[in-house]
Amino acid sequence: MESTDEKHERLAGYPSFVDGIPESDWPRLHLSEGDLQRVWKKREPHTQLGYAVQIIVPRLLGRHQTDMSRIPKDLVEHVGGQLGMAEPLAAIQRYGEHGDTVRVHAREIEREDGWTSFADGRSQLEEQMEHWLENAPVGPKALRAKMMGWLIEKRIMLPALSTLDVLVSQHRNSAAEHVIAKLYRKVTPAQIRILDQLMEASEGRPSQLSALRVRIDGDNLSRLERALKRADDIAGLGFADVDVSDIPERWLTALADRAMTTRVHRVREHSTKHAAALAAIKRLEKSALNDAIDILDRLITGTFINKPKRWAEKELLRAFPEFAARGALVAEAFLAVLESVAERVDTGTGEISDRHTDTASTRALLETYADRRVLAEAATLLLTYLPARDSDVDEARRTKALEKYPVLRKLVPLLVSSRLFKANKPGLRALTALHNLPRLMEADHARDGDIDTELLKGSWRRLVLGTPGPEPAGVNLSAYAMCVVETFHQRLCARDIYVEGSSRWANPQAALLPRETWARERLSLLAGLGLPEDADTYLARAREELHALFGRVDSLVADGSEVVSPDGRLVLTKAAAPRTSELSRKVAEMLPAVELPEVVLYILNHIGGTSVFTTATGEPFAYTDLVSSVAAVMVGHGCNIGLAAVASDQGREGLTNDRLVRVSQGFRPETIEACNKLMVDAANRIPPPAVHWRPRRR
Repeated sequence: MESTDEKHERLAGYPSFVDGIPESDWPRLHLSEGDLQRVWKKREPHTQLGYAVQIIVPRLLGRHQTDMSRIPKDLVEHVGGQLGMAEPLAAIQRYGEHGDTVRVHAREIEREDGWTSFADGRSQLEEQMEHWLENAPVGPKALRAKMMGWLIEKRIMLPALSTLDVLVSQHRNSAAEHVIAKLYRKVTPAQIRILDQLMEASEGRPSQLSALRVRIDGDNLSRLERALKRADDIAGLGFADVDVSDIPERWLTALADRAMTTRVHRVREHSTKHAAALAAIKRLEKSALNDAIDILDRLITGTFINKPKRWAEKELLRAFPEFAARGALVAEAFLAVLESVAERVDTGTGEISDRHTDTASTRALLETYADRRVLAEAATLLLTYLPARDSDVDEARRTKALEKYPVLRKLVPLLVSSRLFKANKPGLRALTALHNLPRLMEADHARDGDIDTELLKGSWRRLVLGTPGPEPAGVNLSAYAMCVVETFHQRLCARDIYVEGSSRWANPQAALLPRETWARERLSLLAGLGLPEDADTYLARAREELHALFGRVDSLVADGSEVVSPDGRLVLTKAAAPRTSELSRKVAEMLPAVELPEVVLYILNHIGGTSVFTTATGEPFAYTDLVSSVAAVMVGHGCNIGLAAVASDQGREGLTNDRLVRVSQGFRPETIEACNKLMVDAANRIPPPAVHWRPRRR
């Protein structure tokens, strides 16, 4: 029975054999040539097996297991198989009887395999924990798992779980206190008073800080105005200039969550309370900007792009039956004209000559398809729905979007007055054009020199400047404004235009570490990520892991199997996984030693069970080998796999699909009840199975 300590270890993820050996760990049960050389130095077979098992166990558990009765049988059998032993379970039991020898071997293996005691490796572990917690508030369970994995990787013996728990608690508290102290030092006494006011709450009334948490969502102009005002209100609290860039984002998030709970008002240490409130405000500054720009994104996408696009697609679909037929007519007539003016080649001499054509013959040719007026109307209709040569497929959608120009007139001044947006070089032109729009929109007219023509791509040039002609057509100001906002939105989504202080809409380049910071913090960051200082070391480790993985795959592939298809892909047949736990082994032992159909046949033959199954008229089935048919129907329906799964056309008349379908009609409530009664009555009279039953397959 599982002890309390074992249960606690299992729930905590502490390495043990309680749940067996995970499939991913089976490659680690392999004994290398060096391992085998050490094993063969032992004299007795049971000593060789025990020594080999003791080599493997620390690689899985990070510590020795000197009680051989706790070693999984699967592990013993696997290692015994590598040593060519016939009865490994008996040998390991004999080895376990010599406790002194087991402990001597454990110390020997610890020394030869380079394992370090936890007392000697503790300082290294604590240094590594500081690196982990420096960048993020790792939870207790995750931190414990990282510690155990790191200790096994570094070949440092695992201590008791309680020791790890103490270290987890100490270092998490220490890291939190360090971050809180850093935040507290960033605020002035005046800002502390503001924080106290923001966190004041009374019965039935939440604190101001909690009220500021309420998000604003939507996709219209009024919601955008409210979201921008919320962002301004939060920025106006007086903490916008507090630089917390040296505090990891995940630490800020964890502390901010504390400030948003009622528990924070009961915290005795004012530094903890104020640091959490500061973290909450800094997170709100970012989230408020995120929410505002999210609304802007949905507003532009929905109002100026998606809705007009759906309208244009519906219009095109509505007109398709009309212009498709006329388009075919125009195409056929045009192809005929092309054929009439094509060069003629003499197949005998190879001489090329022009065909004689004139206006009259061309007219006559066209009129064989339709009247010239009909052809002209068909061509005009096509040009109505198809984009011009100097346009694109978005022209109809953009033309429809111009109907929303009144919304645009309100949106542009709101964006410019917010002063939120900055730009990298690719987005600078679009942002400059946006800032110039309010002046042009107030004047209500513009000339070519007043606009940035470099933004006019595709159909925008036609919509803004009109069709090219001898006389300038002037600037369509509404189309130009729509073009600028659409280009601004594209650059914003690409983050060439960005919002300082946001997280989702920030400048991606700002997240890159400066060279000086990288040079200064390189070792700490690499340690926190669990990466070695040298890239070659990391690549060598990755190669070893890949080699081990390929070895594991290779061990599952049957001998002679083709694993590479003609097109070069890796093709693997599904193989049965090894038993991975003590539970699966025990379940396998409890299963019958024969196939289920054989059990059914054996019982039916002894009780005469086929006699109770009759036709719908009550007559007995006049079939040979009826017992096979009845047994197959029982298995098919009883296992819920259907009759097709048990039917066979390989010479067994009693198992054909037609036979099974007819016999299944005899399975009615009264016949099934009669068969059950026969089995119950004969339960104590059925003789034991004969020797011809097949043994269990291993």
